[in-house]
Amino acid sequence: MDPLSITTACVGLVTTISKLSITVNGFVREVRDARGDLDAVSRELFPLKTVLELLSDDAEKSTGGGFPQSLIKQISGILKNCHGVLEQIESSLRKHSGGGVKKGVKWSLSGRDDMNKLRSSLEAYKSALDIALDMVALYVCLDFSCILANSSSQINGPRDQSRYRGTATRYGCDQERHSSNTC
Repeated sequence: MDPLSITTACVGLVTTISKLSITVNGFVREVRDARGDLDAVSRELFPLKTVLELLSDDAEKSTGGGFPQSLIKQISGILKNCHGVLEQIESSLRKHSGGGVKKGVKWSLSGRDDMNKLRSSLEAYKSALDIALDMVALYVCLDFSCILANSSSQINGPRDQSRYRGTATRYGCDQERHSSNTC
């Protein structure tokens, strides 16, 4: 998997989260007893969506060889597992919808516990993606430092310098802080 595949996977998950949010809201209208449990799931979905959008942007804008293969492999696994959890949430909501008056009872007996486990998994994957996003930012900072150190003589005037500094600022890097690193 390359950075473009990460971008594609992230965009797909963002779309899935948007659809799932609509499904969650509809389910809460049908099964009022599920509101508290599904509010907790919704509180995990929005920050996950934000992390995925940032990761997608970073992967799309990666330069040169992209990210290290080990990081790509880890991110890919997390994205795959996250997709599985989102599918399980949707499946659980379908399983517990319908059935008239029994919906609340059905949810209380099995849906609540299932959803809490899935929410916990979703939270873990969101945290792992948060860490991966920090690793991407660190990698970009180190890569940026190496670009500056190795090609400072090739930068053509202030315009090119400002372009590189703009990239560095986005990731919280600055040339002075990283100029002592060796590449």
